[in-house]
Amino acid sequence: MVKILIVDDYPDQSEYVTHVLKHTSTISYETIKATSLREAIAAYKENRDIELVVLDTDLAPTGEMGWQVFDALRNMGYAGPALARSGLWKRSEWTERV
Repeated sequence: MVKILIVDDYPDQSEYVTHVLKHTSTISYETIKATSLREAIAAYKENRDIELVVLDTDLAPTGEMGWQVFDALRNMGYAGPALARSGLWKRSEWTERV
């Protein structure tokens, strides 16, 4: 089973991503959800075998940015891919990290 960390400040968006993954693929997924940098770090500490991180680019309630979460996870040893999602586009913070 593939573990995916979904970081989004809107729980309904995390549920949407989970729904799409579970209903459009033949691979079994376990989704782990976080709404902030702190929650994402805690989730990764408990699940070092996460294989994909799906990030909202702007975590508005906390003022955090998805790239900050990505950088923190990388600093903790996460070496897998990340998928950034947003209602915003052309964020230079992401193009610098690709």
